[in-house]
Amino acid sequence: MVILLEIPRPRPFGELPGHARDELVLAAARSVWRANAGLLALIDTVDRSMSYLDDGHTCTRSWLQAVLNSSRADAQQLLTAVRLCRELPALGDAVDDGRIGASQLAELGLLRRNPRCRGQLPLSDVLLTDLACSLDFDHFQKACAQWMAMADPDGTHRDHEAAHDRRGVSASIVGTDFQLRAHGGNIDGAAMLEILDHVTDAEFQADWAALVAEHGPNPPAAMLRRTASQRRFDALRKLFEAGAAALLPTPARAPHVDFVIDLATFETTMRRIAGLAVDEPDLDTVLHRHSETGSGVPVDPLEIVYAAIMGRVRRVVLDSAGIVVDAGRTRRLFTKTVAELIRSLQHSCTWPGCGIPSRRSQLDHATPWTQTGGETSTANAGILCDHHNQFKNHGFHTWRDATGGWHTIRPDGTEIAPRPTPRAEPPPRAE
Repeated sequence: MVILLEIPRPRPFGELPGHARDELVLAAARSVWRANAGLLALIDTVDRSMSYLDDGHTCTRSWLQAVLNSSRADAQQLLTAVRLCRELPALGDAVDDGRIGASQLAELGLLRRNPRCRGQLPLSDVLLTDLACSLDFDHFQKACAQWMAMADPDGTHRDHEAAHDRRGVSASIVGTDFQLRAHGGNIDGAAMLEILDHVTDAEFQADWAALVAEHGPNPPAAMLRRTASQRRFDALRKLFEAGAAALLPTPARAPHVDFVIDLATFETTMRRIAGLAVDEPDLDTVLHRHSETGSGVPVDPLEIVYAAIMGRVRRVVLDSAGIVVDAGRTRRLFTKTVAELIRSLQHSCTWPGCGIPSRRSQLDHATPWTQTGGETSTANAGILCDHHNQFKNHGFHTWRDATGGWHTIRPDGTEIAPRPTPRAEPPPRAE
């Protein structure tokens, strides 16, 4: 076998337009992925033949560690990828074609490491391969987590319980440093993070107001007096002080945690609690399943059902693309309730590669309100951070396809970071 890797280096690369630049980088990455597929094929041959025994190695992983001079974790990740491609033919073909990168393979490797899920992976070979090729990584990661929760509901529940049982805090002063570490269940963590984020945002607003007062409107964010990490620490200190003094003021909108769960998962969980028979989940419906906080933290469905029994439930109807029912065209601004729902289902800015949380971003009309089709509805509602929202004034636009995926288009009509397998054609753009 001959593995050739040739990556063109056009000059001057920095002067290329966005779509040409991105296409060259993606082509180079796919060349690397195809070369990696060749490496996986070589390792597969050794793993099947066990020829590593000739040199006294006890297993394929230890042979890889020796030959590649790698860490145990990196060798195991390579071996997991080899066995994934062997057991999932559709995935193996996509890897050979250079359509799947290392991040997606590593995420699928986590599913294979769960012995209760491993046997079900071949049944979802085509589904998971398609999701790996078509979804952006954050959504693919969430889809994998949801797939695991559906394939192993009991194990997922045990993992959540174990995390809660292991909860604890350690605090120490080492030299001039104070170190604090807390760990526990993700539901408690989500609630605590919501409060910490709320106070941290208030610290940011205070810094920004001081900067604007000193330097005028639109100053560079780099001039802020504190870094994001410093503001977060100061926010935590204020929470400690306020809690000790029992003087934490009630904000206009008290921090709270939203839970998002689909009806099928909710009803199945209710049947489990009642001891009734439960059908095996249809793993092909993974993209339509939800069991998470409003910020996207996966949550045990049992905890959400208990919260619903003890607390308040807000019923929301979604279509097959995950879009909430229409809020009407009579308003230009989204109502508070609709805004909360949109932020619960879209957890960050939809611009490719941007991870700014939705709570720090703006609700945006994908089709402008002043144009035909620009109604104030959840189908036309996107999330854009302040920085990327400005780009819509310079010829960029976004649109949402029939599966709920977002696409960002440059002024020249090319798409930023398109998925390898387009899932729909963009609608005609009103001029």
